[in-house]
Amino acid sequence: MADTFPELGVTASDCIEMMWIQSVLYFAFYGTGKPLEMLLDRGTSKPDKYLKAKSDSNMPSQVWETTWSWLLKDGAGLLILDPYGGEMVHVAPVVMPFPHRQALYNIQYYGFWSKSGAATEKHMG
Repeated sequence: MADTFPELGVTASDCIEMMWIQSVLYFAFYGTGKPLEMLLDRGTSKPDKYLKAKSDSNMPSQVWETTWSWLLKDGAGLLILDPYGGEMVHVAPVVMPFPHRQALYNIQYYGFWSKSGAATEKHMG
């Protein structure tokens, strides 16, 4: 990240390394260090957070300002950049099809809120 996006000032201490399945718990707002068995719990309790997520790849630079403003509004957003490229570029498409092979990154952005009802309608809209 420091080489590709030095303006972000990302350091190793800003990052958490984990297996993909652990990230499912992390992004479901359970945090780190929770047992994977939590994924099996299909209880009837309501979630304490609701979210809407979207992803894109290689967003045009003029869209960044609007996206940042939206994510920072009321502290209700999260942005994740998944770096692409590297060795994937050298794997032939016939060996492993992947439509975003030439993208530098995938952008995942989340809006989240804590109450259902009108808040859900607003955020989903």
